[in-house]
Amino acid sequence: MSKHITVIRQNPTTKQPTKRPIESGEKMKNKYDDEQDPISLWFELSYAQYLTIPRSIMESMSLEWQRKFATLLDELDDTFNWRPTSGRYWVQLKNDSGRYVNDPLMEYRRPNYKYIESIKNKLFEVTK
Repeated sequence: MSKHITVIRQNPTTKQPTKRPIESGEKMKNKYDDEQDPISLWFELSYAQYLTIPRSIMESMSLEWQRKFATLLDELDDTFNWRPTSGRYWVQLKNDSGRYVNDPLMEYRRPNYKYIESIKNKLFEVTK
């Protein structure tokens, strides 16, 4: 019995989900493959200066993804001496009024798996 993987993505124009079957062995084209400024494209039109990703989210990704990401972080560290020599970065969630609020992703030692599952995008659907 063969399995087919259907990629479910949101159409950027209509905001509707679109489905396209992926054939066995087909390499998905990365939307950044032809871009000269892929990081700027990823950040879109924001004025963000930093990328902040909760550790609990990264540790909820597949082991293959974690290995790739950790390898890229090692490559970044090997290329730049970017970490501060004194002080440290500290991230806390604020609401639209600028007040500190509870962050359901803050606790990486005891992650809120129910919350993490509730925010997971359903990008892939396996059908038989």
